[in-house]
Amino acid sequence: MPTMRQDVALLSACPLRRDKFNSGRCHTMKEEKITPTLMDKQGSENTLTEKETLDISELTGLHIRTNDVDIKVSVHKDPTIDVVLETYENGPVLTTDLSNRNGEIIVESPRPRTFSFFQRVPYCQLRIAVPGDIVKEWDAESGSGDISLSDLTAESLEVNSGSGDVILSNLIAVKSYAKTASGDITARNLKVNDLQFQSASGDVEFMNVYGNTAGTSTSGDVVLSSLQGEKLDIKTTSGDIHLRKIRTSHAICQATSGSIAADDMTTEKLYTTASSGDLEYRKFSGNIKGHASSGDALFTFAENGTVDFGTSSGDVTMIFAGQNPDASVNITTRSGDITSRLPMTISSQSGKQLTGMTGEGKHSVRLRSNSGDVEILCNK
Repeated sequence: MPTMRQDVALLSACPLRRDKFNSGRCHTMKEEKITPTLMDKQGSENTLTEKETLDISELTGLHIRTNDVDIKVSVHKDPTIDVVLETYENGPVLTTDLSNRNGEIIVESPRPRTFSFFQRVPYCQLRIAVPGDIVKEWDAESGSGDISLSDLTAESLEVNSGSGDVILSNLIAVKSYAKTASGDITARNLKVNDLQFQSASGDVEFMNVYGNTAGTSTSGDVVLSSLQGEKLDIKTTSGDIHLRKIRTSHAICQATSGSIAADDMTTEKLYTTASSGDLEYRKFSGNIKGHASSGDALFTFAENGTVDFGTSSGDVTMIFAGQNPDASVNITTRSGDITSRLPMTISSQSGKQLTGMTGEGKHSVRLRSNSGDVEILCNK
């Protein structure tokens, strides 16, 4: 796991033209306003660009807030914070307060933005370029704008957007939290000790993540690929969960009405449940415990482990690796059928119950079903 530099000398900024407080500290400011073109035939306001360059020292945290303006934070090699606001005449304005160790960059509209049905809403964007490890704590929030953070190193990163998307890439942090209401969350190439997310109706997609990952989604899908960490905890209500190339010690994957599909997953312990959705784990290595209500369950093992799994009305299919899975098998069902294609020594068998052993029986396999069928076989 990444180790954060606790003794980094972080920089702090001085107040600007629109500072809330005037501390009297020396600062350097470069500001420029440009009016390049008219918007379009339906827009009556000129586009504007505001630029500010801040000399900084001893800055611990940075809070960025907008209503409906996109936020894009990137890294440059200069020892300054460069702020660029693309706005329009009588549109959102920039306010900065760097008078203490926790600075603020805020973009707000001086009056409510109202537009006719046929009028295009002017595009606004706040771009911030910083040294990569300038602050320990980042906090960015927007009502309906997108938020993009890339190439940062920090102790904590918190991102919150209402209907906008959240995009995270090439980040190193001790902890990170991303939340959206209806926007999507996308993350690439993260090294985070503890990564948490929360989405209402937006989709979540993570790729190349190193660290503990936990999150919830109400109606959006969750897609995780190339993830490695000690713990994984994913829960959805009506969204699906898709997993690929997962390496973790402990994993919890739960879906209410959505389905769960995993390919190439290795974990010491997996707890998985689904109410009305299906469960499908392929190339799985590890131990399984869980339950499905009305959905079917399929497990294909790359490396065999213990199994304790049950269903209410769904079918269960277990495909073990190799010709001899070394399993101690106990299967029960009330009204479903039991099918075994294992080279097993049977100790007891009836229409609704089967016990036996293959090989040395070192892996305990316990399967239960009320009205669903149960089938076990080998993947030769």
